[in-house]
Amino acid sequence: MRKIIDPVAERQHLQLHRFSAKRKINPLWRLGWGILLTGVFLLGFFWTVWGFILFIAGLFNYLFLLSYRLSNLEKIAQPNRPQRTKSPFLSCSILVPLKHEGDVIEGCLRAIQELDYPNSLKELVVIVEENDTYTLDHLNKFPLPGYGRVVHIPPGYPATKGRSLLYGLQEATGDLITVFDAESRPQPDQLKKATAYFSHAEDRICVQSKVVITNKNDNWITQNFAAEYFEWFYNFLQHQSNHHRPFGLGGNSFYVSRKVLVRSGAWDPFNVTEDADLSVRLVRQGVKFVMADSATHEVCPNRVKAWLKQRSRWNKGLMITQMVHLGPSLFKSGFGFMDWITFWTRSLSGSFLPFFNVFILFYLLIGHLPPRFTWRASLALWSLFAISIVVMTLVNVVSFKRIRIRYSVWGVLPGMLGYMALHILAGFNAVIQYLLFPLKWNKTAH
Repeated sequence: MRKIIDPVAERQHLQLHRFSAKRKINPLWRLGWGILLTGVFLLGFFWTVWGFILFIAGLFNYLFLLSYRLSNLEKIAQPNRPQRTKSPFLSCSILVPLKHEGDVIEGCLRAIQELDYPNSLKELVVIVEENDTYTLDHLNKFPLPGYGRVVHIPPGYPATKGRSLLYGLQEATGDLITVFDAESRPQPDQLKKATAYFSHAEDRICVQSKVVITNKNDNWITQNFAAEYFEWFYNFLQHQSNHHRPFGLGGNSFYVSRKVLVRSGAWDPFNVTEDADLSVRLVRQGVKFVMADSATHEVCPNRVKAWLKQRSRWNKGLMITQMVHLGPSLFKSGFGFMDWITFWTRSLSGSFLPFFNVFILFYLLIGHLPPRFTWRASLALWSLFAISIVVMTLVNVVSFKRIRIRYSVWGVLPGMLGYMALHILAGFNAVIQYLLFPLKWNKTAH
């Protein structure tokens, strides 16, 4: 049965026009991409020259990601602080979209109330579907502050976070907008530190706070997840910020002018990673990104199934974002050439990695490399793999020590290999979901 699109989502699609992800998830487009991807890789097994090109491209992709991890051994990048010490009197609307959430809500609401900022300048907008009785029953247990209210929205298609945020944005009146998820626990100083970067209500700036994983010692999954987030927020994003280059926003704890957000097109309800999509829109509006010296604490999935569901959604949405914006953003407003390179190459390499890994493995096993290259290529590949394992183990140990993760020396390597395997599975699952269920929302279990 054909699903009826929510009117707010449909209006947003029409407003975004060719930059709406809905155009990239129609059946014909997905069928075309499925045939193209299948053809590219199958051709590599039957046409020696093309197969060798893919093989070399896979090696370079691997080396690039290895160099990225090597850079994490350097000294942690220091945050760039605002020039002013006093925050302007800007109001901030805090959007909290909830779906099938339970007791986890209390911690989020308490952290918001503890934000060190005048209550008169805070506006809390909690967004819940009107038939989500589970969330509403739990929400009723925790009284909202005077500046908070619940916005009941109709259930609709697509059932994405982006659609919920669009409804919340319609209700928001603050100068600035930020988003928190049910598991978000912002530090009390975060709002004050973020607003210190703004001089006026329409400044073209977006402030991203760091995200720290608090259940890092649960098991090998949370250990590697926490290290991954640490390397991402404290090294890569901070480096981008310090060099005044754009980067992909997180799904929460960022601060941007409401008027600038609206002019950028806000969120795309037809993309399951609305944060990555929004990042590109803001950059094209000339918005400058900066990392704040404050953090939001979160818990991450600690089970294989929950991790795969979350990461598959992220990968799927990132691929859709690349389809929508990769080409059109080249040499466009907000994207200098180096900005474009540093913004996209890391995410593209991560998207390619699972497929290159599997292609190279099967390519070597079935012996389609030219005979004079077979043993040399095998030796080079396994040597590179051995070196990268040593390097990544060292990087993990350094990251574990920096964020005080309890670890066993003998457990680092198996945990890292298991985490690599999960990434490969999530990459393939993302492609399958894109081809079959592009708008399926794999909700993160809390």
